[in-house]
Amino acid sequence: MKRGHPDSKSPVHAEASLDNEDEDDYMSMAFLEQESSTAKSKKAMTYSEKRRRDMELSRQRGSSKSVREKEAEAREAGLKTTVLTDDNKGLAMLQKMGFKKGMALGKHDDGTNQKTKLLEPISVTMKSGHGGLGIDSHQRELDRAREAELNNAVKLTEDEYRIAAAKRVNDRQVEGELVRARKALQQLDESAGVSQSDMWISEPKQRPPKDELDLMNVRQQVFKNYEAYYAELAVDGESGDEREENEEDGETAFDRMELHDKFALVHHQLRSVYFYCIWCGDRYKDSKEMEELCPGPTREDHDE
Repeated sequence: MKRGHPDSKSPVHAEASLDNEDEDDYMSMAFLEQESSTAKSKKAMTYSEKRRRDMELSRQRGSSKSVREKEAEAREAGLKTTVLTDDNKGLAMLQKMGFKKGMALGKHDDGTNQKTKLLEPISVTMKSGHGGLGIDSHQRELDRAREAELNNAVKLTEDEYRIAAAKRVNDRQVEGELVRARKALQQLDESAGVSQSDMWISEPKQRPPKDELDLMNVRQQVFKNYEAYYAELAVDGESGDEREENEEDGETAFDRMELHDKFALVHHQLRSVYFYCIWCGDRYKDSKEMEELCPGPTREDHDE
């Protein structure tokens, strides 16, 4: 017997159709839209969104104060609250004795300045560290003293640098003036018939040939074997070795002088002997004319 197809309108088939309607249809557009919205909600936030979220959470956490902060605020509010009200019995007794609000306690005719007296109670300082009384203030004083010492050292170093820089500039200026003065003195000496002077600019010393140097070394070695050689060269307390070294280098007493001493000596020679001023660049007839026409014996006199 041939089995027939069940009727679509039978009770059994109708119940099955209701069950299918209750189940989700994974191919419908509603299900796809729901999954798309869920995926967007789970999408990673951008940096700016995370930043705004963290700032909001931090603001919310900051709005709730800790127990220590609340205690500090309550303590400050209590310390700022005055007890000198009109109904205070202690204030009334003080007022009967002449006390007025804003006045300092104590005698007023003892000669002390009223501005130096305390008008407010000594403030309360809460300590949170483990240092003993006076240790922190002592350490702060040491730190301030050390900082002041460092500042003074830096200032001293800057002052020393400025002084050294000014000295270098002045030395270079004096060196140039010394060269001009020595050249001028040499010309005036030669015109006066002077043949040689240590204050002139000396010509560079030429090194003798190698054969002459070898011969000189042999002679020096021979003379060093005699004690009399050292006695003869010891003049004015200068040892033979030192005098020999100075003679070999061609160094004179003028060359060993300081820069400013050299210039002072040459400058004095020019003005006192030849009535010549290096800053004026002119030679006068005599000292009287120099005093009348030359501004003075220093560079500063000619800068005015």
